[in-house]
Amino acid sequence: MTVRQQRVPPDQMEEVTRRVDVDWLETIRMSPGFVESYVVRRGDEDLVFYTTFLDESFREKGDERSAEWFGQRLMDLDTEVGDIWHGPVVAHAGQH
Repeated sequence: MTVRQQRVPPDQMEEVTRRVDVDWLETIRMSPGFVESYVVRRGDEDLVFYTTFLDESFREKGDERSAEWFGQRLMDLDTEVGDIWHGPVVAHAGQH
């Protein structure tokens, strides 16, 4: 799983969220080995992206695809990459 923090000025949050919803989610969903992704707004200036792939090699390629997308599609805005964490999912719960 990759957890990515993206800092977004409050006055640009709506536009960044729109671009993520319209374009990034589809881009990452089409990545080989993609399992699921959640984007959570944390406070006024942070979006946190949780993305899961089948294994480490798919995750690395997905991370590259994400970095390319963020670099191209948000370059006209004042966003900033925060922390990025990687690691295996060791426990999971959900409805069946």
